[in-house]
Amino acid sequence: MAEAGACVCHNCSSNFRLRSGIAALNHFEAKGINTAIGLDEAGINDDRDMLQEMRLVLRAHRVPRHRRRGPHHGRRCSGWRASGGARTTGFGEQIGTIAEGKAADLSLIDWKQISYPYLDEEMPMLDAVIQRAKTHGVRTVMCNGEVIYDNGRFTRVDRENAAQDAA
Repeated sequence: MAEAGACVCHNCSSNFRLRSGIAALNHFEAKGINTAIGLDEAGINDDRDMLQEMRLVLRAHRVPRHRRRGPHHGRRCSGWRASGGARTTGFGEQIGTIAEGKAADLSLIDWKQISYPYLDEEMPMLDAVIQRAKTHGVRTVMCNGEVIYDNGRFTRVDRENAAQDAA
């Protein structure tokens, strides 16, 4: 798979719900296979909550160890979601990392929601985000530099009308 440039997109919650097993992401990564985190459609993943999915992937693929310090699991998990995910698409050169010239796809999360009432100062920031962030803490979402969600309000879609139409 690595030689062929194949990618693996792991939909962890879907795999658990369908009882189809756990993808060997650590093995794939060690072999140089691009790995990504995905979400299935609402019939399989009811929440469509990427923060929750990242926590699930992080916990399902964590290698047991007793040392307090080890590899930054959050960084690996975020890489599977962002840059790994970008490489599974035809847009890998334009998305997946924060860099000059790339599309500004960002989610801004209220830090107090993550860190309150206590956060160990030695915990890496990315680990704290993955372990503790909830979707209700997301304040702003940008896609290609355009704000599409701002303080609880979608800027391009009337959510209430769309929900009524769907119902």
